[in-house]
Amino acid sequence: MASEESFVVLVHHRGSIKRKTRFGVKFTDKDPLCIVVNPTTSYDDLVRSVLMKLGLEGAKRVKKFFYRIPVTILHDTVKYDCLTIGSDEDLQVMFLCRRQFPEVRTPELLAKLIDVVSSSRGSNRNTTNVATAAGSSSRAAVASSSVPVYEPNALEGVPPVGVGDGVLGDADEDDVEPDTIEDDSGDEVGATGPALAGGGSSSSTQQYPPHFSSLDLDAMRHEGVLGVKSYSIRRGVQYKVLESDHRLYVGKCSEFGNGCTWLIRLSLRKRKGVWEVKRYNRPHTCLATCISSDHRSLDYHVISAFIMPMVRADASVSI
Repeated sequence: MASEESFVVLVHHRGSIKRKTRFGVKFTDKDPLCIVVNPTTSYDDLVRSVLMKLGLEGAKRVKKFFYRIPVTILHDTVKYDCLTIGSDEDLQVMFLCRRQFPEVRTPELLAKLIDVVSSSRGSNRNTTNVATAAGSSSRAAVASSSVPVYEPNALEGVPPVGVGDGVLGDADEDDVEPDTIEDDSGDEVGATGPALAGGGSSSSTQQYPPHFSSLDLDAMRHEGVLGVKSYSIRRGVQYKVLESDHRLYVGKCSEFGNGCTWLIRLSLRKRKGVWEVKRYNRPHTCLATCISSDHRSLDYHVISAFIMPMVRADASVSI
């Protein structure tokens, strides 16, 4: 009976997550692993199977999986969203969805892999494949409590990028297949992991500053995206997301090519462990005359980010 319940899961381990495609969420890896699971498979079993197939046991660990979860079916078209899986309970959601959506016979996961880096003090976790915040190459390595800020200063009104995934989606409600953006930085994290520092050979071990092991890189990325949204809301302008994943966030004005050249690109810097504004054309030239309360970027993520500090300061505050 157990063998009859077994099924194949496609596990992507490269590429990125694209949102706002015709089918919702889409994983870009074209060469996923095929892992056989059954309803009794635990989260640790799945992690072990993935690392064994990749031959990366001891070299990498799985921080979490992203599940391409079916949410609606309309006229035989399945729409997907993204769910983070990090425990046995989360994994059961995938088994439940497979029973509820028989049209989707082969579930898809994206594994977020992180290097396990050894140093003279022992074993540190390299989190440079996970999303982070801004800084320049001339800046000294910051302590884990430091908060880098956006560069350039042209992003007036954008809050600092903080230390603290969640939010991979964005403001554009249209079904947009993200464009391919030319890579203009050799210092960004690639999809297959960080390059070796100092031009060392592939057999040497990458060394990273000690504070890398304590950075919450996902939350830093979230703060960067929140800054772009706040900037757009305050100026009453709309923008589209061209690409959004764990190492890159690119947006451009909805009027791009029609009199406006606003474009912004946030990229993960692998050596600094921070997110940086790598590309910023210029301020909007299509500013709205008034700010609408129905702005696309004014979602619950943005609202809660401003309300939560008020509630923490005074639990009796009326919202």
